[in-house]
This record gives sequence, structure tokens and C-alpha cells, in this order.
Amino acid sequence: MIFDDPRQENIDKHLFATPGHHAYAVVDGAALPGLLPRLYNYPADYCCLFRGELLPELAAMAPYLIKLEQYTPITEWLLNSKDSHPGIFSVIPDALDFNAVHTHFRRFLRVSGPDNQALYFRYYDPRVMSEYLPSCPPQQARTVFGPVQYYLLEDPEQHTRLYWVGSDGVGHRSLMPVAESTSSLAPESKREKVTC
Repeated sequence: MIFDDPRQENIDKHLFATPGHHAYAVVDGAALPGLLPRLYNYPADYCCLFRGELLPELAAMAPYLIKLEQYTPITEWLLNSKDSHPGIFSVIPDALDFNAVHTHFRRFLRVSGPDNQALYFRYYDPRVMSEYLPSCPPQQARTVFGPVQYYLLEDPEQHTRLYWVGSDGVGHRSLMPVAESTSSLAPESKREKVTC
């Protein structure tokens, strides 16, 4: 795969480096115009995090869980997206099926505000998540991570950071861009029908 920016290559390298794990993205349709047509046309397992039948305008702006495969058009498009913060990336053990991953990420869409009013939590915006994760107490962090081995996302300064949870809370480190660009061609995977 050819990348426009070493940061994207670095994310790709870390998303697909752990044997026995799959890469996922939770992508913000509002931040990434043209997401739905690409999901319809590129082979990928995906599901909207909002339930029910959505009006087309809302469906285009909704968050989506996408199972990523290396060297596929949707993965390349997401990693090469420019001037936006399309979403968050995570690495999860293979043992968890797509529907279980979907259930995990749906849990955080609604939170209680200061007066116990229901609010939508846009955790899938990496600028939000990069501020939120380091502030989590250990127990809350373990809930947010659940089956996630680690998250990869860009912070507001566009540094790529890897986040993990330990016994004392969330740890993170900045990832340095890889020195060389590599490209590879691999066969396209087939889309699985996923019922959410």
C-alpha cells in the first residue's frame, strides 16, 4: 500500500502487526464525506452504531464500525484521508466476533450529563478520545477498553498515539513515523453479510 503521509503508514504498521488480532475503525460519517458510498462499494464488514432505519441524511453522518483488512481499498482510503479526523482505530483479539465488537462500541454512544440528561458521546472523534482516555480512572478505562488490546488515534496536534490500559490506568506513547514507504498488492477480500 502506498501512503501519502508517513503517519498513515505508521498506523497501518501497528494495526496489522499483532498476530491473532483484527483491526477495526469506528468512523465518523460527519467527518468523512463519501463514507457510505465507499462502504457500499468496497468489500468490508461494517455496521452503523445507531440502531434502526435511518433517514439518508442521518445515515450519511452516523458513526460506523468497520472491520479492516490490510491492503484493501477501504483501509487505504481511511488511512489516506486528508484534513479530517475520520475516527479511531483499535486492535481486538480474533476470538471476538464482529457483533460482539459492535456491542462493545455501542455502549459508549450515550452518556449522562451533569443533570443526568442523556447526551451523545462522540468518542469516535480522535480529538475527543485523545483527551478522554488519559483522564479515565483505572476502572472506567478497563470498561472503555473492554476487549480492545490498544487504540491508535491522532491527538489534536496530529501526533499518532498508541493507547493501552494497565493496572494503573491508561498508558500511551507517541509513534514515530516509519522511515521507508512500502507498497504491496494483495487480493481483495470478500464482503461478509453482517447482521447488527
